[in-house]
Amino acid sequence: MSKCIKKPIVSALLTGATLLYLSIGLLGQPLDFTFNVLSEADNLPPSQEYFFYRDSKDYLWIGTDVGLLRYDGNRLFRYENDSAVQRSLAENRVTSSCLEDKEGNLWFSSYSFLQCYRRSTDDFVSYNYPGDLKDYHAFYLDDHQDIWLRIGLGETGSLWLFNLEEETFRQSVPLAGKSCHLIQDRIGQAAYIAQTELPNQPGMAVVDLATGKTMFTEYLQTNEGTPNRESSRTKGFLIDEEGVLWTGLYNGLGRCLLKDTLSEGEHFLARSAEVPPQIDFVNGLASFDNGHYLVASENGLLVFDHLTEVFTQQFSPQSKQAGSLPFKDCNGLLFDKKGMLWVAGKNGAIAFAKAGKKKFGVVDDSQGKAISSLRRQPGKGIWFGTVDHGTFFTEKNSEAAQPALHFILAEDPLNDYPLPGIETFLLDQDRTWWGTIENQFVFWDEEIQRFIYQGDNKLGIPNSSEDAINYVLTRKDERPLIALGKRIVKLEVEKGVISTAPFLPLSHLGLGPIIFLAEDASQNVFIGDQAGRLVIVSTQGDGVAVLADLPNLGAVHALQQDTTRNTLYLATAKGLAQLAPQTFEVTWLSQETANLPQETYYDAIPDEFGQLWLPGNNGLVRYHPDTKTFHRFTTSDGLLSNVFTRNASLRVPETGEIWLGGKNGVNVFHPKDITLSDFKPNISIAELLVNDNPFTPAREENKGNLNEKESLTFNYQDNTLSFRFVALDYSDPKANDYYYQMEGYDKERVNAGTNNFVRYPNLPAGDYAFKIWATNSDKVLNEIPKLLAITIIPPIYQRWWFYLLCLIAVSAIMYAIFQYRLEQALKVERLRVKISSDLHDDVGGMLSGLAMQTELLELTASEDTKPKLARVAEMSRSAMSRMRDTVWAIDARKDTLADLVDRMREHAEETLPPRNIQYSISTGSLELKRSLTTDVRQSLYLIYKEAITNVAKHSSGDTVNIDLSERQGKLELSIHDNGDVQQKAYKTTGAGQSNMRMRAASIGAELLVDTEQGFLIQLRHKF
Repeated sequence: MSKCIKKPIVSALLTGATLLYLSIGLLGQPLDFTFNVLSEADNLPPSQEYFFYRDSKDYLWIGTDVGLLRYDGNRLFRYENDSAVQRSLAENRVTSSCLEDKEGNLWFSSYSFLQCYRRSTDDFVSYNYPGDLKDYHAFYLDDHQDIWLRIGLGETGSLWLFNLEEETFRQSVPLAGKSCHLIQDRIGQAAYIAQTELPNQPGMAVVDLATGKTMFTEYLQTNEGTPNRESSRTKGFLIDEEGVLWTGLYNGLGRCLLKDTLSEGEHFLARSAEVPPQIDFVNGLASFDNGHYLVASENGLLVFDHLTEVFTQQFSPQSKQAGSLPFKDCNGLLFDKKGMLWVAGKNGAIAFAKAGKKKFGVVDDSQGKAISSLRRQPGKGIWFGTVDHGTFFTEKNSEAAQPALHFILAEDPLNDYPLPGIETFLLDQDRTWWGTIENQFVFWDEEIQRFIYQGDNKLGIPNSSEDAINYVLTRKDERPLIALGKRIVKLEVEKGVISTAPFLPLSHLGLGPIIFLAEDASQNVFIGDQAGRLVIVSTQGDGVAVLADLPNLGAVHALQQDTTRNTLYLATAKGLAQLAPQTFEVTWLSQETANLPQETYYDAIPDEFGQLWLPGNNGLVRYHPDTKTFHRFTTSDGLLSNVFTRNASLRVPETGEIWLGGKNGVNVFHPKDITLSDFKPNISIAELLVNDNPFTPAREENKGNLNEKESLTFNYQDNTLSFRFVALDYSDPKANDYYYQMEGYDKERVNAGTNNFVRYPNLPAGDYAFKIWATNSDKVLNEIPKLLAITIIPPIYQRWWFYLLCLIAVSAIMYAIFQYRLEQALKVERLRVKISSDLHDDVGGMLSGLAMQTELLELTASEDTKPKLARVAEMSRSAMSRMRDTVWAIDARKDTLADLVDRMREHAEETLPPRNIQYSISTGSLELKRSLTTDVRQSLYLIYKEAITNVAKHSSGDTVNIDLSERQGKLELSIHDNGDVQQKAYKTTGAGQSNMRMRAASIGAELLVDTEQGFLIQLRHKF
């Protein structure tokens, strides 16, 4: 039997037996941090000392031996002395933290200068006192806008004040010692100046700024009370609520009471079990809360409880724990106003962490171990098995627990054997606690505190897939069910011996290997197979009543009943599904329908606040079904792994605590303790590329600090813009999410996730508003965006004034053409008037004279000659009539419809009344002032004249109606008499009608001739 239990797959030995400590929830530890690191790989230069300052814009500034660094969570940017750059750093050796004035400018000291970083122009100015004074150390900016500096060499120096408005130095009081430090009172006002490393004198000197009095105190260096004959190397000063001054010393902290004289200094070396006796020099001190100080020492970062005057905690490098402090030798620290801790190491690295960022407790001895099972034994405690490191147990309400390291064979009770990792746990109807290893069972003997293996307690053949124990379910009647390959059996225990009985006949269902069993409140059994099929059967009565057969769910991992919402939740390999309790209808909670990612979930644990906790392969998701909101937690929040384990999660009903096992250990927490940071990060544009090259402002309005600009202007050739932006939240910079929109180009806000870079190629000319939103690492969104107005100037040919000039030019050309044509038209009109006048006066007079002379000759002529002279006179009068028509047509003064009507009336009067034909001319509402072109007017008149002549010669009627009107945009001329038209039997040689049609066609008019009811001429011409 022992050979079977000792197979390699189940017999991994535990590496050691240590106490199991539970952080936060069980031990009540005051602090826990997950550290991020800046190192040489991030371009952090080595430095003897780092000086930290977080400014009002949330940038972190780091003073070093080789320049001033600015950190934005994305990269380190170094300012240094550069002789080729105007207003660069005066020198690189920075000797103080930064001080920020009312304009947001940063003041700091270097070895030989007081320097100022001007935020608006992104450059530096420097000041120094004339002479040989060196070793500047700036340490305070007071309400009078005076910067306090210690200036001096070696152990002697003076306090100097530099006024920002007057830009002048003035000496104040002498100072002793190599170092001096400002001590602020509890409300942040300057109260004392501490002077340390005094020349030829032990202890330290403290100047009371209110009285000007100098006080001295001496600390003892050892527990034995041996006095230290050298001045104390002290760093870090804090005043507590009782007015006690705490200072960092060698191997501990010192304290003295600030009165008119300093009380005798006391050196505190008290340690808890968590802190080693030797911590060497203390290099920094910061207040964390009302009861705890953070202490940077050469043996790690320490927590000091000044109420109990005991060091309670140590942070030091732990290779097995991600996010631990990366170095041992701490050279300084800052706990800033936003809750960020910054720790400098002597090895050229900086660690930083957010207080409260680590939200989840850790079972320490589980770290680095892959958890295979996690189960609560009612009334006892919690067990968890591991893949390669055995099985562990913690008692109920105990701060520590012993790993269960061994088991014994029933036939060999005197020998212990290493206990492998138990794969599943179960409680039988006799309240005996069992564990399974492959297909073998061991039970817990409370009296001897060992698991016991009896040779008959196995099912089937070891390592057989048909006999593999895939799942264990303890039903509500406390009778376990075992998923054994493709079968389900009931487990019976009698006198410590395992036996099985068939459960329900399932072979006809065709299930694959069964990997999941569950039971609801109605005692229905849920059976899930490896192919993602879920069969729900009723156990009431005889036989198998299949209530539902649900395919394609993905592997089902857990069933949770939510009584408040009257629903069931299925955690599957495809996501989270809701199951109706009676109908078993499936509803997937997807991103589209419920704002929940569809991914693998191993459980859906409800808590007392109506939330579901979903461990999976991508961290832990907290989901609220009512509000349809979720939040994802990852290793940056204190989880040991982002990959959890099936069958390794539970909630303790009595306490509400949730335990989760994963690939790297066990986390434990209470939902009420998990809160999100409400910090809304500022947003910075870390980099701007123009046409894929670094932005170098050529235009005057673009010069200065990019992040202080509200607008930028670019020429049309510089229209490919790329932005790299960062959220100034350092708790987990890689977890910050970003949104952006280029208004005027992007139709809506773009969710970029953690991607903080965007490129806009070939932006058209115009005005844009580039907006950036960001979340902190807890995904809390800053709704106020970073806004940068962008103008891309169009080319000359696209500018408004260019269009205006073009319009003016075109208008001028058109006006010139119009003027030219008008001038030509006027010339033609003047020529027409002249021609008509000349014809009327000269040719008309000649024809008139010829007619009169012919008539006179006719009176005296012979009878043979008279007919000929009469013919000549008639021809002269006819020529004179035609000449008048031509003169009228040519005369530019006769171009209106009124002139045409007058001419028509004149011709009708001359032609029709002598032949006893009455006529009428009607113009209706026709606009008679309207002009006609010469050819149209002439053609209309000649057509009219031909028609009237035909009526006069050939009509048998006595009335003619002449109508001139406008209909549907056309000019209509109608001539209609009341006579009868006799059709001739022969073809005439007259050309009257053909001439009228020819003239109508020449002006694009329609001509209608009708002889059915009198003689009708109708002409239509488009105006």
